[in-house]
Amino acid sequence: MANKVHVVLMNKGGVGKTFVAIKLAQYLADHHTVPRCVDTDPSTPLFSGFRALGVHYVDVSELNRRGRKQVHEELHDEVMNIIEDTPLERDVVVDTGASNFDHFVNWLLGTEVPEHIESHGRELVIHAVISGGSSQVDCLQCLADMFKNFPTARFVVWLNPFDGDLTVRGRRFDEMQVYHDNRRRISAVIELPEWDRRTARLVERLQSDQLTFAEVLSATPVASSQPAEAESEPDGRLRVRSLDHRRLRIARDEIYAPLAESGCFA
Repeated sequence: MANKVHVVLMNKGGVGKTFVAIKLAQYLADHHTVPRCVDTDPSTPLFSGFRALGVHYVDVSELNRRGRKQVHEELHDEVMNIIEDTPLERDVVVDTGASNFDHFVNWLLGTEVPEHIESHGRELVIHAVISGGSSQVDCLQCLADMFKNFPTARFVVWLNPFDGDLTVRGRRFDEMQVYHDNRRRISAVIELPEWDRRTARLVERLQSDQLTFAEVLSATPVASSQPAEAESEPDGRLRVRSLDHRRLRIARDEIYAPLAESGCFA
């Protein structure tokens, strides 16, 4: 039943929050109902550039006296207005940035947004992204804090190996204390694939061109004998070689499969 508000949250930048928001929205559009998508990232609003997803950008910042952007908690109210205006038949996907993380969390807690969401017949699902490498410890601590701050929310934990090993002192996430303390509240743990270099480049190209899997895979592949690796149609769709077309389909399925198995969208 599509009555959920999916919020992608993490206090660290560059861990893959927008990537998760984009792929989550695409999965919902391809398998359920096209979700209402909202981008609140004041620094790098990449999500809002995906025209096929119809993302609504909410500017939560204003210029201060020095001409610098300053985030204000009350400007997040527009997110709630969008949620209230969206039929229950459509899920809502909200992307956030590291620069407005504290303000967003304070807004959620200070105005009792989770309770307000529930009173409108919806369920809050927090998607937390854990990156490998130097950010991992901070991400895990942030996750532990969110479990405490949002006791009624469901969680989906995304593990992103792009920046390094996802283990801590040899322990996988499902062997860590934060997992065991909260496993009943975790609907799914999704580890992003470690693609080969060619596939990774193709997925990155889609991200940089702000195209969805559906837009590219619906186009006829370029014949492998042609010299161009990819070409664009007049409508902006990217056409790729037949083998790259297959690579993208496999990459899509590798992301979609654990989402389908998670039960988060039933």
